[in-house]
Amino acid sequence: MSILRFTVVLIVGAVVLLLDSQAVSAASSISAVSLSSYSDCEGGGVDITIETVDVLREYGTASVNGVNILEFEQSAGLGNFSGTYFGYNYPFPDQPENSLITLYGYTGDTPPTSDNTIEWRLTYNCTTKAVSDVCYGVYPACSGGTTPTTSASCPNPLPSGMVVRSVPAGALAYYSDDSTTYAGFNLAPGTWYTRLADNTDFYEVWIACSGNNVFIPAANVVG
Repeated sequence: MSILRFTVVLIVGAVVLLLDSQAVSAASSISAVSLSSYSDCEGGGVDITIETVDVLREYGTASVNGVNILEFEQSAGLGNFSGTYFGYNYPFPDQPENSLITLYGYTGDTPPTSDNTIEWRLTYNCTTKAVSDVCYGVYPACSGGTTPTTSASCPNPLPSGMVVRSVPAGALAYYSDDSTTYAGFNLAPGTWYTRLADNTDFYEVWIACSGNNVFIPAANVVG
């Protein structure tokens, strides 16, 4: 009888270990982070090797000396993904040469938890592209457990639903989607985060963390 009981215990233990293994494999994971080749002082990105399972949200910041120059929180674009994603993008405003820019991000839940949230952090010199710091893992491996929130340094984070579109010739800027609210300046030519306004003759444009959104005529937007 004692031999039989011992065998049963081994079988039960094997089942428990198998179930634990399945639970671990169901969670998201991250195995590599590197600087995207296009990164410079006018924008940056990371290449991330990840496996995500049913994640819903993503969050990111770009910062210089601890001050956010970009912040966003939005629906996850990589909700179920396995492999290397090239060019997870951080379209921050132009920075001075040799600025040390830190790119941070997570994908999983907001607020993040260790159950199914992975995160990464990378710091680079925007002129030489030399990387001085890399971290990645399951939350809170890189953030120390600090729950990201809209900070005083980024009072206007990137709103959800914004898409990068071209404004090749620039455009008159307005305070609202109303042609009587001209702001007194023109939006410069370039690519901008935009979304269609309630008045579909206009697009809303996100300028930066420290700026207010403006509106431009839809006729000036391409894409």
